[in-house]
Amino acid sequence: MYTASKISEVSWRGFILFLLSRDITEDQK
Repeated sequence: MYTASKISEVSWRGFILFLLSRDITEDQK
């Protein structure tokens, strides 16, 4: 069973990756 801290850590990392990928897409315009 995952702890709440583990879930928040994964979701936070996913959020960072989302922002990074969005910035890369903006640069490619």
